[in-house]
Amino acid sequence: MELGYNIAVKDSYCITFVKSDSIIDLYVHPSLGGMIFIDGGKLLEYKCLREFNGVEIISLESYVEALVSAAHAIYKERIYTLNDYFTVKEWATEETFKLAKKLRCTSSLNLVVKINEAFEEGLVEAPYKIPVTTWAKLLVRKIINDPLTRSTSKNLVSPIGSKRGLKLLKSKFIRETY
Repeated sequence: MELGYNIAVKDSYCITFVKSDSIIDLYVHPSLGGMIFIDGGKLLEYKCLREFNGVEIISLESYVEALVSAAHAIYKERIYTLNDYFTVKEWATEETFKLAKKLRCTSSLNLVVKINEAFEEGLVEAPYKIPVTTWAKLLVRKIINDPLTRSTSKNLVSPIGSKRGLKLLKSKFIRETY
């Protein structure tokens, strides 16, 4: 590519580009193994122009990025990083909470607010690994309450049977960071 990035991962709704000092994930829909946890079309209603490495790009409004960071950390990564903490702390607003309700991501946003408070009180450190039972409950709740997530949840099954899918599933349970 012209800017020196290489494609590292290509999934149904995401492509990951890497360069020595950065990673860029481009999503059609934020997803986990083909299961959509936020409607990307609805997110694009909140776009703006920003500059990245001298290139003008379409991005999301900051308060929307806070919600996407929270949902991504909880549903996809199962790890809440210091970067996630600062993104949510600095950019989350009342609009973030309204949008979370609209996009059915309130549970993930409420959890990261509690994790932020635990960081600030010195009760936990970053990166914080979401307990498996908490993660599973939130995923099940998301599948039950969000029609788009529910309709795409069947996509979680097929990747698990592949070598890459098994490796990714295993990493969800044992890794400490990403």
